[in-house]
Amino acid sequence: MYHFIDDNFNTDIATVPPSYKMKHFHEHNRWELMFIYSGSCTLYVGDEIYMLNPGGLALISPDTAI
Repeated sequence: MYHFIDDNFNTDIATVPPSYKMKHFHEHNRWELMFIYSGSCTLYVGDEIYMLNPGGLALISPDTAI
């Protein structure tokens, strides 16, 4: 069975090098779901810092500075 993503959702799958760093804080007007398949990620959400490892999942609400 296939599941289709509604037009109200944006999808993006990205592979980034270990040295990748976001240049600035930003916000999205939609929910963001981040899943770490391999490697690790330091995630700054508002005033909190999270370390995500393989299998880590983050669900970030709209209009939250990341």
